[in-house]
Amino acid sequence: MNIDRDTLIVLSAVVIALVVALAAWLIYRERQSQRLKARFGPEYGRAVEHLGSRTKAESELKARETRVERLRIVPLSPADAERFAHESVQRDDEELAPLFMPGAAADFRFRRLLSLWRPGTA
Repeated sequence: MNIDRDTLIVLSAVVIALVVALAAWLIYRERQSQRLKARFGPEYGRAVEHLGSRTKAESELKARETRVERLRIVPLSPADAERFAHESVQRDDEELAPLFMPGAAADFRFRRLLSLWRPGTA
């Protein structure tokens, strides 16, 4: 087999380009993995364990990032945050307290069902 010099140079350039592209892709993947680990913390490991592979987990976590980026998240004003926290705690106390009173659990469930019912939906 006789390969001329020009063909050898072209083949060498193609092989070098492929090796450089592969190295760049591997570096990109590793950086992406590190970024996702830093962003999601323990959730990254749980996703890998649950989905069975790093590739599937990273794909799912990237999809989550994309969904969140599309949301228009606006920080609450300090007054709204305080009001929301107070209402949330008060509501939780009102809903959970009956569960700890003897004989009141059935009444609580009935009131909870009534609170979920909307006229015209039955």
